[in-house]
Amino acid sequence: MIGAGSLTTEQVKGTGTTQTQTQKGGGEKSYLTQKDLKTIRLKLEDEKKKCIETLEASDETIKEGVTQVHTSGAHDENGSHEIGIETTALGGQRAGVHLKKILAALERIKEKNYDGICISCRKPINKERLKAVPTTRQCITCKNGQH
Repeated sequence: MIGAGSLTTEQVKGTGTTQTQTQKGGGEKSYLTQKDLKTIRLKLEDEKKKCIETLEASDETIKEGVTQVHTSGAHDENGSHEIGIETTALGGQRAGVHLKKILAALERIKEKNYDGICISCRKPINKERLKAVPTTRQCITCKNGQH
């Protein structure tokens, strides 16, 4: 009988290698090892830090730009200053969206729900993909719409 947290070894479909899998309470199995999860968590923490730095820098740049326009009345004819502010704002918005994905992935790891299974086809996501893009919820085949 296999209980929650018990370990089994079986062939992971499509990988060609035997990997240790942890049986979860709901019957789902994760092919990710604790070492894999630690690597992914550290990558997420690093990305989280970078996103926060980007958001803070974007906020500061936007504040400085708006202040400069209002205090000096500096308006160039082609609007490049405003375009620069808008570009900075867009970069900050992207960082904010990415930060939400990072926080969600970290929460899944914390709650032991980060299983590396594609939400579309329910097959394991390649470990190298997860390590490169730890916020991903889809395998590359589904992401590219090939299923």
